[in-house]
Amino acid sequence: MAGRELLASGDVDGTVRIWDPEAGEQRAVLEGHKHWVEGVCAVTVAGRQLLASAGSDGMVRIWEPGTGELRASLEGDRREVRGVCAVIVAGRELLASAGRDRTVRIWDPRHRRMLADRARVPPGLFPRVGGGIASYRPHQRNSCDPAKRRRMNSVRQSLS
Repeated sequence: MAGRELLASGDVDGTVRIWDPEAGEQRAVLEGHKHWVEGVCAVTVAGRQLLASAGSDGMVRIWEPGTGELRASLEGDRREVRGVCAVIVAGRELLASAGRDRTVRIWDPRHRRMLADRARVPPGLFPRVGGGIASYRPHQRNSCDPAKRRRMNSVRQSLS
């Protein structure tokens, strides 16, 4: 399994599940949220790839996916956390969370603390059901770009 790309998903039972898409199997279940897991993302902390999860219990949790160990619980949202994503700010990989209270919070996952919670967004931006957050770089091609996806697929095929 080393070197293989895995998937992580959030579940209504408060768990994060790790999947091996090549084998079609579930590899691990991470337990810790009290309610739905609204979103998950990969984040690099001190050179290690970890997972972050956003829960309707108002928590952002950071996990060691290989062992299932809960590394940190970040509390700041008064309501559900609807999404979480990694974002590079001034050369550092941080986390951003989107809460139902219409606040985007920036977290330092290495030091387990909130850096900013003033990024209030207009009412209605995050819908009642669903929602999320993503980072991107304007004017740069990303993995959602069809041209880049075609190039990546041809690279994968040539490596097979």
